[in-house]
Amino acid sequence: AAALARIRDFDAQAISNTAWAVAKVGCRDAPLIAALAAQALIKLGTFEAQGLSNTAWALATLMLVDQPLLHAISSASIRLISNYMPQELANTAWAFAKIMLRDAPLFNALSAASLRTMTSFDCQELSNTAWAYAVFGYMDTPLLNAIA
Repeated sequence: AAALARIRDFDAQAISNTAWAVAKVGCRDAPLIAALAAQALIKLGTFEAQGLSNTAWALATLMLVDQPLLHAISSASIRLISNYMPQELANTAWAFAKIMLRDAPLFNALSAASLRTMTSFDCQELSNTAWAYAVFGYMDTPLLNAIA
């Protein structure tokens, strides 16, 4: 109740951290989730790469397909893609694949950024990225060869 009462005071990091925590524990508090999504959409311009990735991950984990928020996350992610670390790249790809939201411009940007940082990917990031591209049947040969 406290978070919901003060949700308008949350900054981008508080929104994404709370969304991550809610998803991590499987909380299904509909009013809180709706308020987090609404505030995320309002404040998305202030999110950094990790916040965007964590918010996408939270939505996918909860299987919440909030089209306006996810499209805004995609656009913001494309703009900030050069700031993404391997975990953020892999988690964003995984999130969009998990909820079956096909977004070719986002996946093209994720691929290009992943290729630049592939040597820093750990095993989980490699497998999540491969899985996400396979879900949509994206045959990104350079990316798949780099993963292999």
